[in-house]
Amino acid sequence: TPTFQTNVAGVYTFRLTVLDETGEASCVPAELSVYVVPDQALHVELLWSTPGDPDESDEVGADLDLHFVDPLAAPPGYFDIPFDCFWANKQPNWGSIDATAGDDPGLDLDDTDGRGPENLNFDRPEEGKRYCLAAHVWDDRNFGPSHATVRIYQHGNLTFERTDVALAKHDLWEVACIAWPGAIVEDLAAGGTEKITHDFMNADFLQP
Repeated sequence: TPTFQTNVAGVYTFRLTVLDETGEASCVPAELSVYVVPDQALHVELLWSTPGDPDESDEVGADLDLHFVDPLAAPPGYFDIPFDCFWANKQPNWGSIDATAGDDPGLDLDDTDGRGPENLNFDRPEEGKRYCLAAHVWDDRNFGPSHATVRIYQHGNLTFERTDVALAKHDLWEVACIAWPGAIVEDLAAGGTEKITHDFMNADFLQP
């Protein structure tokens, strides 16, 4: 009874090879492909690779963070509690005081040691709001730049993807904003140039 956790949307292919008592494999392995689709109104993924890290599968790696900001946040909004959903405020209460109403975002995965993913899910974004999201390099762990990918899914459909954006230690990459309703994604890259602020730090958080 093997189990497998699917943390990233996409196609997963599972194969099974059966051996007989002599160790001889069956002629054709059994194969099953599973298409994993997020079912929330909004699903955001942050993944990254770090070329300078010789083993991205161990417990020491670059730490990148996903930030998702409510328009009520004080500019620039990032690290503003309670209006930034990030590792220090994973389950904010932005809408109804009823925690089961589904009108709050949630950072469901927070990876601190390399590759990701970090996942944010939002069942019922509020009408008339414009949410913005960013990726921030909290600590490169001396492995050098990382290459980040952000994907936005709306009702299971991939509506935005940016891949292989190079980020150094403490860089803040402001990726996109999402207007609701209508789910209009505003790409924040100007003329093809990503909106990156170097050495972005907040005085309320002691960064390495």
